[in-house]
Amino acid sequence: MGFTGAMAVAMMVEAVLGWPNGLFARVGHPVTWLGRLIKILDISFNRTIDPPAVRRIAGAAVALFVIGLSAGIGWAVQVALAFEWGRIVLLGILAWPLVALRSLYMWPLLLTPCNPVIS
Repeated sequence: MGFTGAMAVAMMVEAVLGWPNGLFARVGHPVTWLGRLIKILDISFNRTIDPPAVRRIAGAAVALFVIGLSAGIGWAVQVALAFEWGRIVLLGILAWPLVALRSLYMWPLLLTPCNPVIS
């Protein structure tokens, strides 16, 4: 019930609020944070002077690092919170930015007239 309840809370908050533009302007979004991290790691480890095999191994290592970091943060937050209804609500609120249902629905609608590939 814990994970399911937290996801239900996250989806409800996302459906009502989305990710407000003012908040995005101030702090960005977790997806943009990960994008910046991936860009830094790509610049550092995906060097054009390296052979393709080294670049593939570095890319796989970076992907595993980013996935492990995300999973580790999620696990740490769950372990740190006591199990009760308050935990479910708090986990749902913390997971809200990662759901992005409203954003995933709205962005293609906003981009379609501008994108010749889509329209």
